[in-house]
Amino acid sequence: MKKLRAWLNFGVLLGYALPVMTWFYLVSHFSRHPFEESLKNHCRRLFTLLGVKVLVKGNLQPLHRNSVIIMPNHISYLDLPLLFGFLKVPLCGLEDHRHFKWPLFGKIIARIGNIPVDRRNPLQSFKAAGRLKSVSADRQVVIFPEAGRSRDGHLMALKRMPFQVAKAIDRPILPCYIYGMADVNKKVSPFIYPGEIVIFVRPLIELPVVRHSELDELKEKVASELSFAPFVRPPSQS
Repeated sequence: MKKLRAWLNFGVLLGYALPVMTWFYLVSHFSRHPFEESLKNHCRRLFTLLGVKVLVKGNLQPLHRNSVIIMPNHISYLDLPLLFGFLKVPLCGLEDHRHFKWPLFGKIIARIGNIPVDRRNPLQSFKAAGRLKSVSADRQVVIFPEAGRSRDGHLMALKRMPFQVAKAIDRPILPCYIYGMADVNKKVSPFIYPGEIVIFVRPLIELPVVRHSELDELKEKVASELSFAPFVRPPSQS
C-alpha cells in the first residue's frame, strides 16, 4: 500500500508541478505579477497533495528581524521547495549552475534571484558571492553547506565555500535542521512517501562570531546544529 501511494505521489508531482512551472515560466516575463508569494503558496499546496505534513519549529524572529544566511541540511530534491514554501520570507541563494539549464525550472530559479555557482571553481564562487550580496539586500539567503544530498539523512562533511560566502557578504548564519525528509524522499529514489517533516530553526550564529571565527570553527558550529536529534527515532537508512 505504501509503495502504491509512492507511485501515486510520483504522478501527482508530475501532474501538478509541470503545469505550475509552465505557468510561472510564462508569467516570469511580467514584472508586475505577484510571482514569489504565489509560487510559495503552490509549494505548500504540493506538499499537502503529496500527503506530507510540514511543521516549522524554533525561534523564527531572526528570519524577520535580521538579514541572515540560512544553512540547512540537504537530503532531497524537495528541500528547496520545502524551504521556499514554508519559510515565509523572501529567499534567494546560490544554485548549481547546471540547474539553470533545465527547462522551466531554470527560468523560475533565476526569477526568484538565485545565482549560478560552480562549486568546483573557487574563483567563480567568489564572484557569485559578490553578485549575491548585491541582489539579496531585501532577501534571506539559502546555502546548503554540504557537498551534495545525503543518502540516508545523516549529515555529510561541510564545504568551506558557504562559510567564505558568509564572511564575504557579512551576515549571521541561521542553521535549519530538516527532520523526516529521509522517510519521505531519499537521494537514491524519485518516489515520495506520505509523512511528516519538521523544519527546526536552530539558534542564530551571531555576526560577530561569523566575523571573528576561523572557517573550520564556523563549520563545527553549524555541523553541531545540523546534527541536532529532536526525536529518539533516527533517520531511516538507505
